[in-house]
Amino acid sequence: MGSTRKNRDRHLNLTALDAAELARLYHTNQHLWQGSGPFVSEPWLRAWWDSLGEPYSWLVVRVDKGAEPVAVVPLMVRGDTAAMIGSDDLCDHVDIAVATGYEKDAAEAVLNFLGERELQEFSAHAVRPGSVLLNHLVPTAKAAGATVAVESAGVAAPLALPRSWDEYLGMLSTKQRHEVRRKFRRLHEAGVVSRRLIDGGAEVDTALDLFFMQFRASRTDKQGFMTPAREIFFRRLAHNLATAGMLVLQVVEIDGVPAATTFCMKDGTTLYLYNNGFNVDFKVLSIGTISKVMMIDHAIESGCTVFDFLNGAEPYKFRLGAGTVALAKVVIKWR
Repeated sequence: MGSTRKNRDRHLNLTALDAAELARLYHTNQHLWQGSGPFVSEPWLRAWWDSLGEPYSWLVVRVDKGAEPVAVVPLMVRGDTAAMIGSDDLCDHVDIAVATGYEKDAAEAVLNFLGERELQEFSAHAVRPGSVLLNHLVPTAKAAGATVAVESAGVAAPLALPRSWDEYLGMLSTKQRHEVRRKFRRLHEAGVVSRRLIDGGAEVDTALDLFFMQFRASRTDKQGFMTPAREIFFRRLAHNLATAGMLVLQVVEIDGVPAATTFCMKDGTTLYLYNNGFNVDFKVLSIGTISKVMMIDHAIESGCTVFDFLNGAEPYKFRLGAGTVALAKVVIKWR
């Protein structure tokens, strides 16, 4: 275990954790992660770090009040700069995992900890409104005299879900409701449609093989994105998520031929659309879009309250009912 430091003002102890200690803490204190999103979860952090962590140094910090852990801050360090673990190509938003009521205290303790290590800069590439980083770390850093920059980092597109499919259709515009029904009708006219939902077991790797093949074939730019290192990351992530009960893979078939594969993460009552691929032979059926709509249907059936399209302002998200959430990049400098 790493060294322990005490924050004298708030009587909080800060301890650097290794990966095994973080895994144990995640399994015994999952309440800390409620509302912080899948990109701060231990399964996601472990997959990213094991696949893409070089050349950074791991610095995950646990904040304790007495013997009780109240926050976890997943950091990576390179030189005199610290950042939240993750990269903007794979990590859609970051935050501190913290128990309710300890947000401000944890922010103060973390800033003191970083200052004691003589770091010159801290950055978080994408944070959402309501996050601990934006609501507590930023004002605390400003009050302490640090230079703080908060810049626009695009938007995310969450969809608040109703309780039924019919209510969802009723949320859409008349034109879009007609389009969804038309696309489903054309899909079923093309052949026998089946869907498999996979959350673990031997089928995970088979579904991933389809996902990678369809992902690379669907667009030229996606071939360049899905490097061998990123493929390793996605495989590790899928298995980590499956173990944690957070994986949802969807495979859609038409007459037994794989037509689309969708990779989702479930965290609490939110289903996150992380990525997808489709068979270009079925492009005329709008299979990429309709497979996402099928996941919305699954999210409603499984009792989710939000279907999160994650980052990006692609028009199809808003046609399907999503709203917008502003994202911000945060940079804090001490010198």
